Amino acid sequence: MLTPDEAVKIPPVLDLPPAPPPKFKAIMQRTPIQGCPRIVFIKKRFVLRATYGRTEKALGILQTANVETYLPMHYVVKEINGKRKLVHEPLLPNIIFAYMTREKSNEFVKEPAITAKWLKYYTDKTKPVEKETGKNPPVTIPDNEMLNFIKLTSVNSEHIMVLPPERCHFKSGDLVRVIDGAFTGVVGRVGRAAGQQRVIVVLEGVCNVATAYIPNDFIQIIETF
Repeated sequence: MLTPDEAVKIPPVLDLPPAPPPKFKAIMQRTPIQGCPRIVFIKKRFVLRATYGRTEKALGILQTANVETYLPMHYVVKEINGKRKLVHEPLLPNIIFAYMTREKSNEFVKEPAITAKWLKYYTDKTKPVEKETGKNPPVTIPDNEMLNFIKLTSVNSEHIMVLPPERCHFKSGDLVRVIDGAFTGVVGRVGRAAGQQRVIVVLEGVCNVATAYIPNDFIQIIETF
């Protein structure tokens, strides 16, 4: 094995063709001995859609592959056999959030993966089509927005609501943080839904989710998130 001093004396290999640009966002790091750059692919929070009611199956396959996942759940009151019952079910049907690199995600959404026919990217229709795929790029959620969403949807409350854009009636454009109650720490904008004041969290291109009722004394205007 070469010592670090011997390694740095090895002349570089010349006349190699230029390497193709990476298809995925990457950062360059240095190896501890030779100082040679290496590519480290960055994990992102992808939004995946499992069709044909295969959410649980997709979740199991992703988790078996050591992919960090999040499936938001909520409680709803349903009438079952003539009785009103509190049911725990997915907040966003067929939607799974998965934290991995683009390279890793292709192992599940592209052929010949066994999941490719029914596990798809949730795509961003507002962005140009990718040359490599001929499709709109997949939606990815910034870390701070995802953690904020998890904070909201982890609260045990049947009053959390998913709202279509036309039902989001914001009182102003001010960004606020909840400073008291079950939703403490959640950041969003104040709006009205179902006749009550709530704080609404927007995952751009995916969904709008509202807290339960939040009184004025429980919110604080902030400048940045």
